[in-house]
Amino acid sequence: MMDAERTTYIGIDPGDYRQPYTFAVLDGEQMLIALGHGHLRDVLAYVGGRATATVAISGPLRYNLGLIVQEAVSSGLEPAPVIGESTDLRVAEYLLAARGAPVTQTPALARYCPRSIQRAVELSQCLWEIDYVSFPSTDAPRQVLEAQAEVCYWSMLGLEPFPAQSLEGRLQRQLALFEEKLPIPDPMDFFEEVTRFKLLKGVLPVKDIYTPGELNALVAAYTAWLAVRKPERVERVGLADEGEIWLPLKRENEMRK
Repeated sequence: MMDAERTTYIGIDPGDYRQPYTFAVLDGEQMLIALGHGHLRDVLAYVGGRATATVAISGPLRYNLGLIVQEAVSSGLEPAPVIGESTDLRVAEYLLAARGAPVTQTPALARYCPRSIQRAVELSQCLWEIDYVSFPSTDAPRQVLEAQAEVCYWSMLGLEPFPAQSLEGRLQRQLALFEEKLPIPDPMDFFEEVTRFKLLKGVLPVKDIYTPGELNALVAAYTAWLAVRKPERVERVGLADEGEIWLPLKRENEMRK
């Protein structure tokens, strides 16, 4: 049975192509206890060694099953799918896209998927093989859920964030996490360290600004923490059989002073 106090909350960004996997780990008090990079075997060694853990992957856990084209499913969707539009995606992605979320579609066949999606699915399959089960399960100590980083930030900010690779996008995402009271550097300190001399020399003080992969892993770990510790602060979208996407809800009127 899961012990919420002793559980570790692990967010994993699968990266793309030859990029390393990035993982972030929070404890039950929301303290950051690890932020690292490694190959798939390194990540599996770490999560496999946790007696109790909730893992959130920033990517789909499985390919789409074609449920959206089944009459029993499509007839209950709002808005209803339009004949002639692309339907090679999961129900969760369809519903979020209809709300304006920057969600990535997951085709039914691996060969049509970006490498990042293939890596996410491969990771989830490896976790199931070492006795992780789909969240939520009341009696399983090791569970896994899907928390797509871009959708999480969209939900937290209430708008589509700046591009993830840009400096302004990294600052924006880190600020969103800082406002959620994660124990990370205040990205606004960046602006106090920018000087005329540094700009002219092409030097920017980015040592305390996380990389896109680290930010993806952090928001996934935070979503896992919320899903267990504060379930009223998360939403899940989609069908359990095909894949549900979990996202943190926007915090209202609680900006850090």
